[in-house]
Amino acid sequence: MFSVSRLIIGSSSALDGFTAFAAEYFVLFAGVIVLRAWLRPQGLRAVLAMCAGAIAGLLVGDAVSHVWAEARPFVAGHFSPLVQHSPDASFPSHHLIVLGAVAAGAKHASRLLGVAAVLLAVVVAVSRVYAGLHYWVDVVGGFAIGYAFATLAWWAALPLRPVLSRFNSVFARVKLRPGAASRR
Repeated sequence: MFSVSRLIIGSSSALDGFTAFAAEYFVLFAGVIVLRAWLRPQGLRAVLAMCAGAIAGLLVGDAVSHVWAEARPFVAGHFSPLVQHSPDASFPSHHLIVLGAVAAGAKHASRLLGVAAVLLAVVVAVSRVYAGLHYWVDVVGGFAIGYAFATLAWWAALPLRPVLSRFNSVFARVKLRPGAASRR
């Protein structure tokens, strides 16, 4: 696969610096989205879906990367990426698997949080492609895997609503879910 990253890395030190930071660390902003989702009325189920989707997606992604072991753009193109990375398989992007799971769960907690998670995923995806770490199929595929597994987890938790309601009550009593406490 051809990588445009090789042609544009180094064209702007400011852009390269921002992109390197975003490619490596912006995934951590998903924690803010998870915390905000936790405080919403459907927060417990949404966060469970995010966690289950991310874990299942990462397990499947790891298995897929052993079967479809495409070289990363910086390995195939023989150039230095903006961010140090091991030369393991390119597909799928683990960062985007996690962000896909967060986006799916966040969407169920709040439409605005879902949009914020998708925008964060877009920035991380573009940054990881620009940095020479992934191809477009890697980031889109990773996002789709995480999103699909979190959506499955959301619907799989539907029969557990009575149990989740009891947990919500416990969390409200110990003030771990302010959103749950306000619904008493």
